[in-house]
Parts: sequence; C-alpha cells; structure tokens
Amino acid sequence: MYKEFRDTTLNGAVDLMYNETASRHRVCFPCIQIIKTATIPAKLCKRESTKQFHDSKDQVPIGFQENHTTTQEAEDNIQGQEAELVYSRARLIAFMSTLATAATKPFSTLITTYLNFCHLMMSTDK
Repeated sequence: MYKEFRDTTLNGAVDLMYNETASRHRVCFPCIQIIKTATIPAKLCKRESTKQFHDSKDQVPIGFQENHTTTQEAEDNIQGQEAELVYSRARLIAFMSTLATAATKPFSTLITTYLNFCHLMMSTDK
C-alpha cells in the first residue's frame, strides 16, 4: 500500500499514517509494518490530496493575532494602580450610624470621627 502524508517532520508523517490507518482500517499500531519512508519532492507526488498544497499562489489567511505587551508596559500597569478602599455593606451601615449619632457635633468632630472610623476599618483588615 502506498501512502503520502504531508508534515514538517518524518516522525510527524509516520504518526499521521498510524492515526489514519487506525481510523480508516481499524488496524492497531503493532500490526502495521513500515517498509520504507522517504521525503519526496513535489513533482513526484501522486495523490491529489497532497498535490493541492503545491500551488505557490495559494495563500492562507492569518488567524487571530494577539498583541503582547512588553515587560516594561506590564510593570508600568502594575505599579501605576492605586489601592482602593472597598467598603462592605456592614462597614457602611456602621459608619452611617456613627454619623447619625454625631449629627449634633461640630463639623471638625465629624471629620475626626470619619478619620477614626477609616483608621479602625483599615487596622481590622490586616
């Protein structure tokens, strides 16, 4: 039986032959005996399935191209981000109740209360 396979390496072509023979003829690997392998030029190909790739005018479309960032750009992105304080619902309710009780106090006391609350929340996060 004569077979032609197109691959970049001889080992890859042998793997293709094993897989194709196993799928079409239900033959397992140990039952196949390879007598000769050769890399042949395009003009000696016999099968139409391999000849169809020999036209130099055929072009393959380029698939998805992903833009890769350089390591410097990645480092700039990481270093450029600022830490954000994220308040949970419970923290917000606790702060609102603190403000509600401090509504009768002067404005400077409210700011101090807010700063104390933020400091308390940040110290409990650790």
